[in-house]
Amino acid sequence: MMLILTNEPSFVFQWIDYNKLNILGIHQDWIHYIVFTLAFLLFFTLVQPLIAWMIRRRTMLLLTYMMSSLLFFISCLFIVFWPNSLAETYDGTGITEKINIIKHVLVIVGAFGIILASMNYIKYIIHVNS
Repeated sequence: MMLILTNEPSFVFQWIDYNKLNILGIHQDWIHYIVFTLAFLLFFTLVQPLIAWMIRRRTMLLLTYMMSSLLFFISCLFIVFWPNSLAETYDGTGITEKINIIKHVLVIVGAFGIILASMNYIKYIIHVNS
């Protein structure tokens, strides 16, 4: 498995002897699947109370913003890092363009969140003063 930006091996666990596991028929990819599945389950158990709290507080706007920004960011990552979407040249301009696109996506999501929070706060002030 190669890291996308630096072409260095990533997620190599030093405490696992992969040669012994290969003898048993367990490949390095299987270890990655197990570790990332456990990490996903950990994040799921951490996020679930947060989502339940948002639903109890009736903050559907925030929940919708979080889910839509997450889906938008992930879809942009798929588009940017899709093979041959931005051809990398020898001078590294392809990687620079990919990083710039990710920066722009994060700025868009952040700016939309600030606008959404501001509008929600203004509605709250108008509601309290009425």
